[in-house]
Amino acid sequence: MIPREADGTIYTHVGPEIGVASTKTFTAQLTALYLLALYLAQLRGSLTPQQAGPKVQELAHLPGNPENVRDCPR
Repeated sequence: MIPREADGTIYTHVGPEIGVASTKTFTAQLTALYLLALYLAQLRGSLTPQQAGPKVQELAHLPGNPENVRDCPR
């Protein structure tokens, strides 16, 4: 019902939660919003594709290195 009423949606397709409620969903939403922010920064001209590329690559490495998340450059 909510997606039909909203002006826009971002589907994360993370599947059902098992264990701690909403941890997976929350993480997926943060990732999707981060990617959206990178895209909007490029549209605005405040970030080049060359600057955004390494940031996206770091996201791709997160599933294998969750213990290093706090050490990622900002």
